[in-house]
Amino acid sequence: MTAAPAPSGEREPSGSTVAAASGAPQQPGPAAGLVVRAEDVDPFSRGAGVVTLPYVGAWNSRDTSLTTGITAFPAGAAIALHTHNVEESVLVLQGRARVTIGADVLDLEAGAATWVPAGVPHRFANAGDDELRIYWTYAGHDVTRTICETGETVAHLSARDRGAVAAGPPGPAVTAVPGQSGGGEPPNDDRPAAPATAGPRILDPVEFYRSGATTIFASRHDPRLSYCLYVPTAHRTTRTPLPLLVIVHGTARTAERYRTQYADFAEQHEAVVLAPLFPAGLGGPDDLHGYKRIAANDIRYDTALLAIVAEVGERWRVCTDRFLLHGFSGGGQFSHRFAYLHPDRLLGVSIGAPGRVTRINPRVPWWLGTADLHERFGVDLDLPALRRVPVQMVVGDADTETWEIAEPGLDAGGDTRIERLTALHRNWTEHGVEVRFDLVPGAAHSGRKMAGHVQRFLHDVLSTGRRAGG
Repeated sequence: MTAAPAPSGEREPSGSTVAAASGAPQQPGPAAGLVVRAEDVDPFSRGAGVVTLPYVGAWNSRDTSLTTGITAFPAGAAIALHTHNVEESVLVLQGRARVTIGADVLDLEAGAATWVPAGVPHRFANAGDDELRIYWTYAGHDVTRTICETGETVAHLSARDRGAVAAGPPGPAVTAVPGQSGGGEPPNDDRPAAPATAGPRILDPVEFYRSGATTIFASRHDPRLSYCLYVPTAHRTTRTPLPLLVIVHGTARTAERYRTQYADFAEQHEAVVLAPLFPAGLGGPDDLHGYKRIAANDIRYDTALLAIVAEVGERWRVCTDRFLLHGFSGGGQFSHRFAYLHPDRLLGVSIGAPGRVTRINPRVPWWLGTADLHERFGVDLDLPALRRVPVQMVVGDADTETWEIAEPGLDAGGDTRIERLTALHRNWTEHGVEVRFDLVPGAAHSGRKMAGHVQRFLHDVLSTGRRAGG
């Protein structure tokens, strides 16, 4: 009997090498057998404490038409919902499993076995307090895994095949899981695809829409306003509140797009993203800009945002005392004006390409200056508090169009967004506010092209806070 050494390349697990009957190692031919001993198997980490022991497969035999191994799950762990290109059978060796196959969710004990045809969504999760161990067999040599949530296909047990998550305590077995052969359409077919770093979503009729890319919720404070979130996988098991990032949209009101654009950041940094939606038309059919200047008609948009933040804090495990704030274009107008009124609530603020700016000037009234801040909003400018807030200003070096932001006869700080943000930067610096100014090469007026610079700033703020224990 012989066994070939594991191939080089992306595949990480390896099988054993066994001497041939003649005493010389050789590649196994069609008639050769293979013996794999436990001590010769290299464990393959799947993430979240899940470990696979690969026994027979492409890594140690070119001729086998089977792929086999054992996977061990600690309590609370699971593999993301997925399909394979070949059929699979699984035997439960130890523990209690919650098994999803197509539209069915079942609890299985040791000694039970499953068979899953190619293309049928399925997953295993540990439903008990002790370790779960399963023995799996695929009817194929070149096995792939396709993650249902993202549509990504990877080679089985390759470096990218690490879809395990700490799923938390299991809920009751239900039959609400999407599957091509299980009947019905996936319940999230109209939701944005999750980043590859996300784990499987919770398959609960209510919780499903409160995790990952959430549905849109009306504000309890003012139902005319609404919000959506991205809630990362870490929220399921965290015992401490997660950081909060608020992203304020521009005139086009693409709140959901910004939320989804920062989903991968949310997963990587274990932060919740909140994207409020301030609809156009609340002050009349052509009202596009009211929220940008904080107060319009009967709405104070700063206090409305704080009410939404408080509501999110009641419903999700998130830190709301201080949060990160980013806004681009119209959102950049809102974010720097919010900083004047509530610097004590900010963990950091990123101000992206505002078309109009409010500079610190006690002789010029709002919105160009801050002379009547107390009369309008009931607060005084707290410069010492503003100086403690990490600040980024970011704009593209090709953001030079002026058709939307022309202000004839006003000292607006310049004609272009670059000039106006530069004027705000100079103004804040003169008042002792330290600013990180990023001019993005080759970028015009595009929030998407700012995202990399914004996320690096946010990363630095969160990293500094965590090192300091904040």
